Amino acid sequence: MFLKDRPLRWQLALLFVFALFSYVISLSAMWTGWAIIWIGLLIVSYLVLRAYLRRLIRYSDPLFLLDRLSKMDCKKFAKGNEQAIYELVDNVAEVAVKAAHKNSAILARHAISFLLPLIEFYIEVASRRAPQEGELPLLDRVNSFTAYLSKSLFWVYKEALKRGLDPVSEEAVTVLGKISLFLCRHHPDSAHLPLLFMEKASVTAIDLGNEEVIFRISATLAELAKNLVLLSAEKNESYQEPIILVLNHLDDHVKKSFAKKSDLSPVFFMQPFAEIGQLFADPRVENVPNRDEILGVLRKHLAEFNLLDLVAKQKGKIS
Repeated sequence: MFLKDRPLRWQLALLFVFALFSYVISLSAMWTGWAIIWIGLLIVSYLVLRAYLRRLIRYSDPLFLLDRLSKMDCKKFAKGNEQAIYELVDNVAEVAVKAAHKNSAILARHAISFLLPLIEFYIEVASRRAPQEGELPLLDRVNSFTAYLSKSLFWVYKEALKRGLDPVSEEAVTVLGKISLFLCRHHPDSAHLPLLFMEKASVTAIDLGNEEVIFRISATLAELAKNLVLLSAEKNESYQEPIILVLNHLDDHVKKSFAKKSDLSPVFFMQPFAEIGQLFADPRVENVPNRDEILGVLRKHLAEFNLLDLVAKQKGKIS
C-alpha cells in the first residue's frame, strides 16, 4: 500500500536525485565549485529523509492504515467498483475484532468509527451515479449494503461482548442507532435493517446478563425514538411508521430484560418510555404529524408496565 503513497514516492525520488547528483559531481573535476550547492542539497535531503521515515513508520499504525485504505477503496467505489466498499467493511470489521481479541478497546472503538461514514458515502455516491446495465435498483443496493454493514457491526459487537469489552459493544450499538437515524433522514425504506441487528444484539446481551449493555440498548432505542419525533416536527413530515417500529423494538427489549430481572420493579423498565413521553410536552413537538397515533402506542406500552407494576405490588402484599 505504501508504494501507492504519493508523498512517499516523491520523497524517494528526491533522495534518488540527490544520490545521483552526489555521484556525478564526485566524478567531476569541478567538485569544489559545486560544494556549496551540494551542502545545501544535503541539508534538504536530510529533511526529506526524516519526513520519509516518519511517514513510513506511520504504516505500522493500524488507524493510519485504515484511513489510507478507506480513502483508496472509497475512490474505487466512486469510480464504479461496488465490491471495493464491501471489502473495506470487511477490513475495518476485521481490525476491530482483532483489536477486541487483544483487549484493545481504544483501537476497536476507533475502527468502528470508520463504519458510520460509509453508509453516508455509499448513499451519496450511489444516488448520483447513473445506473449501470444489469445493476440492481438503488433501493435493493442500499438495503444490501446496509444489511452487510449492520451484520459486520453485530459481529464486532458479539466478539467484544464475549470478552467483556463493554465500551466496544456499546459503541457498536450506538453506531447501529445512528445508521438507522441517518437512513430515516435520507433513505427511510432501509431504516428498519439496523434495528433487526439491534434486536439480535439485545437477545445476546440479555442471554449473557450484561446489564450495562442492556441499558445502553434501551437508551439508544429511546434516543432514536426521540430524535425521530424531533425530525418529524422539524420537517413537518410523518415518521409514524419508523417511530412506532422503534417503540415496538424498545418494548420487546425491555420486556425480555424484565423477564430476566423480574426481581426489579417494572417502574425501572418504564423509564425509557417515560422519557419519550416527556418529549411530547415540549412545545417543539406540539404539532408533530400523527401525534395522537404515536402517543396512543406509547400509552399502550406504558399501560402494560403499569399493569405489571400493579401485579408485582399485589404479589408483594400476598407474600
